[in-house]
Amino acid sequence: MMVKLDGPIHYLSGVHIARQTVENVEAAGWKIEQVKDLTMGGIFKRIKATKSH
Repeated sequence: MMVKLDGPIHYLSGVHIARQTVENVEAAGWKIEQVKDLTMGGIFKRIKATKSH
């Protein structure tokens, strides 16, 4: 659903909503410990992650 809405919302507000947030956090070098959906459909997530120094 977010992919379909991304175009119109980006046109209206300039914001992309169809991001692969968990994958992007991992790609930035963070180790994902826990992901919890805060809403039905997973629109909002709580991500617990650590990054070694």
